[in-house]
Amino acid sequence: MKYRILARLQEVSGEYISGTVLARELGVTRTAIWKHIESLKEEGYQIKGVPNRGYRLTGLQGLPIPPQGETEFLIGRQLLRFAEVDSTNDVARELLARGKLGHGSVILAERQRQGRGRRGRNWESPDGGLWFSVVLFPEISIAELAKISLVSALAVAGALRRFVPSGIGVKWPNDVLLNRRKAAGILLEMKGEFDKIEYVIIGIGINVNVLLEDMSPELREKTTSLLHESGEHFSLDEVLGEVLIQLETSYNQFLCEGWPAFQERFNRECTHRGHPITVQQGEQAWSGVDRGVDEWGRLLVAMEDGTVRRISTGDVLF
Repeated sequence: MKYRILARLQEVSGEYISGTVLARELGVTRTAIWKHIESLKEEGYQIKGVPNRGYRLTGLQGLPIPPQGETEFLIGRQLLRFAEVDSTNDVARELLARGKLGHGSVILAERQRQGRGRRGRNWESPDGGLWFSVVLFPEISIAELAKISLVSALAVAGALRRFVPSGIGVKWPNDVLLNRRKAAGILLEMKGEFDKIEYVIIGIGINVNVLLEDMSPELREKTTSLLHESGEHFSLDEVLGEVLIQLETSYNQFLCEGWPAFQERFNRECTHRGHPITVQQGEQAWSGVDRGVDEWGRLLVAMEDGTVRRISTGDVLF
């Protein structure tokens, strides 16, 4: 309830909205509204209350300023929820430019109007899904960045297995499949120059309780949802919490042990390993047998002439 109040305050963009209006819209008492407002303040949200005027967010969407000087990594310690945005990655980028997000911050939206996938593709984000972005400040080289994408896919896959135990696999480089159809995708964006990364935004979209009829016809044969495959509705907060736990655990392990700790696991969980595939790279296409990923996360494709091509980017068709 309190995050519905927060979303409503965000929608009016810093204007006052009365407790009476909030209570009527949300079907609760004014006392309940006040208690939820106080709880949000305790979390660090900047909310001003004025008698006979109501409540409003102060500063940039009322977002709490992240603690300074902390060394413990905790994804989700700062979480901002929106009812609807163009893209959570865009919101994260704007807030980063204003110095409002810390390491591990999460931007979550119920819907995205212009969600993006890899290579600028549209990512449909209707009600019932999890659409969020995670902000990281990794002290790694740009050459290591692509591996975070693969590690993130493994983390999401591991989290979803708690809710749907069978049929989950990964597709190189960063999709999560459920019964060979796409259930989740990851988009990595970064800012940096030369060999220094300023920040990384991991955009994650998961079709949790999404109805396939809410997807465009051209996507229905390629995508699925946890609801569609299992027949069960799931708590979005529970799924989000498990994903964030798995992501934090995997990320910390990656920083400590590097890609070798994940290479064998990715090969084991990859849906198309050992199968004939085609990798589309722009106007070029390479066909062969998937032999797994190498020490840099590159896809190994055994060609008909006996050579092995190492591919750093592309779309896998199988």
